[in-house]
Amino acid sequence: MNTFHKLQFVIAVLLSMCCVVMCSKADQKEAPIEEQDLTPDIFIHYLGHSSFIIRFDNGVSILTDYGESRSYGLDSPIYGFGDFVPDIVTYSHTDHVDHAGGTIPENVPNILTNLDSLSLKGVRILPIRTSEKSLEEPDNTSYLISYKGFDILHLGDAQANIMNIQQEDNKNRIAQILPEHVDLLLMTIQGIEPLIRQSEAFIELLQPKRVIPMHYWSKEYKASFLNYLYIQNKKPKKNYHIEELGSAKYEVSSAAKKVEGIHVLSLDPAVFSKD
Repeated sequence: MNTFHKLQFVIAVLLSMCCVVMCSKADQKEAPIEEQDLTPDIFIHYLGHSSFIIRFDNGVSILTDYGESRSYGLDSPIYGFGDFVPDIVTYSHTDHVDHAGGTIPENVPNILTNLDSLSLKGVRILPIRTSEKSLEEPDNTSYLISYKGFDILHLGDAQANIMNIQQEDNKNRIAQILPEHVDLLLMTIQGIEPLIRQSEAFIELLQPKRVIPMHYWSKEYKASFLNYLYIQNKKPKKNYHIEELGSAKYEVSSAAKKVEGIHVLSLDPAVFSKD
């Protein structure tokens, strides 16, 4: 083989190697969602009312609004969690026993109220002041919990914001203080008064990818809320995917970004077990 032919051969080999590398990079960038790793790394357990245990695959755990079970004589149970000790406890407010009347372990390292925030091992918790009693008084804290780009919003007891959803000033404030992107909304659906229509309007405004109904006083009321969503699906541009999971548990991958419509996940509260 003469020098010219040798040079042609070397160039051809180099071009082939470049093509392989470029194609490999292109494949990595354009991998479809179904080929991504969707192994669950966020684990949610509904204890009842406004209380959840949220755990992440990095070992961090959060307990929200651990209140008194069936407080005020109403049928809204909040179940126990054994000897489990969460890393973080959040309280939307502490002056009502249904949100802060339960007994928590003495050795919880982080307790958040009001404007407390925290970042721990990749989990970030930011407070958002909302209103329970009156729009004039921000007396409730909603928490934005973020992990690997997956955003969970726990509304707490934002009754005034929900009840007055049709007021333009309130809509504008919600747009200002709540995030544009919510992967999972833990949604208050009942208060001193029924909030079914207003809660649906709130969800419609916020457009989260997923919703777990919470803060209701009976199974029958939650069933009425879900039935209302079924009825709404008959209207143009309404797209609720309602799943009654029959369990207190829900797990999801932080990489699961592609969602069609709004997925409503109905959980049944139960005692928490680490197994």
